[in-house]
Amino acid sequence: MSVRWLGLSICLERVVLYFAALKLYFLSISDKDRSSSARVRQLIQVFENPITEFYCYFLHACLPAFVNFNLLLQREDPVIPFMYNVMIDLLSGLFNRVLLPEVVQQFRTQTQHSS
Repeated sequence: MSVRWLGLSICLERVVLYFAALKLYFLSISDKDRSSSARVRQLIQVFENPITEFYCYFLHACLPAFVNFNLLLQREDPVIPFMYNVMIDLLSGLFNRVLLPEVVQQFRTQTQHSS
């Protein structure tokens, strides 16, 4: 099973930590150097977008839940008996980041009745 994407958590940690410096660097590149590489132009576009920083912080807050869930799936012992509850907890945790608490509670109540 390929889990290379889990390494993105470490990369994102560094991007969040050094975001201001990275943004300053890429936005200060001269016009001549901007045209030399498609990758540089793409990074400049990313750092020019004011939503990028918020997006990074959001992913930074959510990614540990996925990393922990993936580590659970990699365990040697059987995890099937408690996967339903673990998945509900994962979804609830993610929902808590973007939805009102009442909506999350309603979701948890509905999933308890269906299990």
